[in-house]
Amino acid sequence: MVSKLKESKEEDEIKVILNSLKWKFLARDHLNLRYLEIFKILHEGDGKPDHKLKKSWGRPLKQEVVSSEKDKKLTKEVVDLFE
Repeated sequence: MVSKLKESKEEDEIKVILNSLKWKFLARDHLNLRYLEIFKILHEGDGKPDHKLKKSWGRPLKQEVVSSEKDKKLTKEVVDLFE
């Protein structure tokens, strides 16, 4: 799943994969997340400068009102999940 996240070029597909990672993280989960290299993938994407996931991690958020989860920006999805 993590490799698919790295390879994905489509925002909707990235959102679905991120959605599958939603659970209540505990301190003891951080080591497993590190071994999965999820934070490395969030930081580097697939290594290309225009990778959607890479461009979503660590970016400032504009406050927006959305009418549905489907309309939520990828940056907001990433921040909601990992920060």
